[in-house]
Amino acid sequence: MAIFSLQMLMGEQVTINGSGDQERDFVYVEDCVRANLVSMEKGSGEVCNLGTGKGTSINHLFEEMKRLTGYPRDPVHGPPKPGEVFRICLDAKKALKELEWSPTVGLQEGLERTLAYFREQAIVGNRSGKRS
Repeated sequence: MAIFSLQMLMGEQVTINGSGDQERDFVYVEDCVRANLVSMEKGSGEVCNLGTGKGTSINHLFEEMKRLTGYPRDPVHGPPKPGEVFRICLDAKKALKELEWSPTVGLQEGLERTLAYFREQAIVGNRSGKRS
């Protein structure tokens, strides 16, 4: 998301590796931070997955970000990354049971917050003469 955000906001060409049909389970960073903080208080030291249980295709992610940014271009599809896993979708039932954790920020809200962050960074970076 960070790469797409910066490329779209800077008007640069976005490249999607492979078909874009590969799916990822996107969890907003604040939800991950909250899970880690809770695990320090309630955790048993065991590993828990953090996820929504829902896969989102890279093509769908691109289209949502394009809509939110007003990005005018279509993506370029490059070769797939060697060894890339096609679908990653995590079951966070253990985190719910042991940590009473579940994600609270949905994909749409997470994209809006992420883009707002990168817009702010671009403004700050441009004022100081640096590219963020």
